[in-house]
Amino acid sequence: KGARPGAPVMPYATIFLKAHTGARVDADAPGSDGVVQARYDHKGSWQELIIEAPRCPGLTAENLASRLTVTRVTLPVRFSWNCEFGRQPWTCRHGFYAASPDSGLHAYLYTDTDGLAQLLLLDGEDAINQTKVLGSGKAVGLQFEPGAGHLVAAVSLGTSAASLNDNPPTLTKLKVPSLDTVWTAQAGRHASVHTSWATPDNADGLAVSDDRYLWHSAGSCTEGCPGSVGETLTVLDGATGQGIAGEGYALPGVRSAKQMAGYSRRSGVFVTASASASDPAALRFKGYSDGKPLDGQPSFESWSWGGVRQGVSRGAIKADPESTGFASVWSHGAVDGAPDKLFFSKLKVSADGVSWSVAPRAVFPDSNKTQIGGNAVPLGHGRWLVAYTETDHDAMMDENYLWSSWERWDIPDEVRTQGSRMAILDWAGGVVGAPVNISALGAHFPVEISHLVERPGGISWAFTERHGSWYMKVAHLRCDRATE
Repeated sequence: KGARPGAPVMPYATIFLKAHTGARVDADAPGSDGVVQARYDHKGSWQELIIEAPRCPGLTAENLASRLTVTRVTLPVRFSWNCEFGRQPWTCRHGFYAASPDSGLHAYLYTDTDGLAQLLLLDGEDAINQTKVLGSGKAVGLQFEPGAGHLVAAVSLGTSAASLNDNPPTLTKLKVPSLDTVWTAQAGRHASVHTSWATPDNADGLAVSDDRYLWHSAGSCTEGCPGSVGETLTVLDGATGQGIAGEGYALPGVRSAKQMAGYSRRSGVFVTASASASDPAALRFKGYSDGKPLDGQPSFESWSWGGVRQGVSRGAIKADPESTGFASVWSHGAVDGAPDKLFFSKLKVSADGVSWSVAPRAVFPDSNKTQIGGNAVPLGHGRWLVAYTETDHDAMMDENYLWSSWERWDIPDEVRTQGSRMAILDWAGGVVGAPVNISALGAHFPVEISHLVERPGGISWAFTERHGSWYMKVAHLRCDRATE
């Protein structure tokens, strides 16, 4: 379903089986015991069959190091040296990395030293297959469509706060593997809130389905709350790039400072999360299906100071392929100045809406160290692999809880190169085995962002050693599904 012709059938893919009569196999209504038959030529929910197979069932904390490889890739143009202008940051510490479990291709989007957004398409051997310049601006998002036939890149075109207000990010849909442009469109303007001005440059705000592209962001208010910050959601038609009438929103005055978004192929549901400094001061999750909001907004209580700062520093949402729900990880600092902690939760999606299936819990409640950031990928059998950065000191101080200009964290270089960690969690967020020092294995990831992605042979992430670098590196964890 949604895959290009000839694409391999991968774990958790949705397929249709056609009988010699021309009818497709169904197992009756979803949720029923069902009887396997071939009665109709429909391609509906009754006929959807999901290939269930654990993604990486044999990966453990003990064998993780033996399955890790790192490839160095020479960039066509080196990374940007300039890390910020005014209050707006250039993406100079990281690039956006994406892949599809349905193909061997993966992609990398970064801002180069000339201020141009460079897009690289890599093959299964980590060699550059195609390159494309997407114009002047900073890289802010990258995703494959579920069927892997198209790639979606997001670039902010401004070079100042004023120009970012006037120029919402541009989304470009490209064919894979040619990288020919299908369409280019702005992520939308909202009358009451400027799109994206207050969105951190490492936010996971782009989520993509077969027919809809969601851009979740924040910006300064233009109506009702001048001088404040609001939250926005823009929804584009995947086929045309046009905004879909009646979908999306603008919420003035909520002071959204961090944003996340995810999409589940299994349920067809988007989930977004916004960490806000007011109305309320919390990390709030929302669900959307067929362009309509779902009931329920589970929230993780945070704090605010002066209505401009709040305690969530970084997070991500990932679909759970073994259910219709999602998992989410984020880091949060207590208001009393205690070290930031990594949190894990799971969300259930049902006819009643979105709710917790595993309430938020600290992954390392007894640790006196700081955990920053976070990302996750499913391993199968209910387990999750999470990535984070560990430090001995409280790196998130004062205004760092608001600014999207990550260079102001003043994190020592030794933490950037030595602090990367991974841990395996069970279905409820409990740690299985000991955390693994990924930095010691030569495969660290930036403090600000860690794009863990699934590929046909395992799990990968990409990183650069420093801003201004001529190289990126792709780290890959091998999953031997055939023997596990």
